[in-house]
Amino acid sequence: MSRILLADDSPHAQRMGERLLRDEGHEVVTITDGDTVFVRLPDVDPDVLIVDANLPMRNGYEITRFVKGSSFYRHAKVLLTGSVAEPVDEKLARDAGADGMLHKPFESKALLSLVNPLAEKAAELRELRPAGPPPPPPGDEPKFISGAVNAEPEPEFAVDPEADKPVAPMLAPLGVKPTPESEPDPAPPSGPAVSPTVSEEERVRAAVTLALDAAMPRMIDELTQQVLRALHSK
Repeated sequence: MSRILLADDSPHAQRMGERLLRDEGHEVVTITDGDTVFVRLPDVDPDVLIVDANLPMRNGYEITRFVKGSSFYRHAKVLLTGSVAEPVDEKLARDAGADGMLHKPFESKALLSLVNPLAEKAAELRELRPAGPPPPPPGDEPKFISGAVNAEPEPEFAVDPEADKPVAPMLAPLGVKPTPESEPDPAPPSGPAVSPTVSEEERVRAAVTLALDAAMPRMIDELTQQVLRALHSK
């Protein structure tokens, strides 16, 4: 069983991600803002972090730089998440040292196909971690250099296979390094081209998700009042 730290300020993303990961047998800790991530890192000591790139307080890129710049935490794998409305910046993600990115709303197959192999790899690297206490959280002005990771090879960059978005053709598939700019572009794959636009289904799903998140507190209050009235009327 692996320890997963899921950081997202969307209640829907938290509930969905936690349910899928727990059903797979992982231990999950959910967090809603970047400052709390740094507070909880020492006691959670996760194998995998699934972090919203646009998390409040301290965003996912800063969290990734800290994890990958620390000899204590660098065994951990980091997936940055984004949605149609708030996508992940691929360049910033790579520069920070992220191991991949995942599209929201979470789909079971896409989530687990990325998390499970990364968790196994993290467990192997944990055995090589040097002894010593965890580092303190960064100050208000982080000193970590973007992209500075460690002596290990450049991390593979895993991509949500279910996401149909413009950046997908540009991302390196799992296990393949990005092609240097000095080399010619590889030949395009055979078969139909990937659509350069976001699918209608994805746009509708994102809109429905945002609407549900906004309406959930009011719905809970209304249902609570209805139940109380029914109880008192008996």
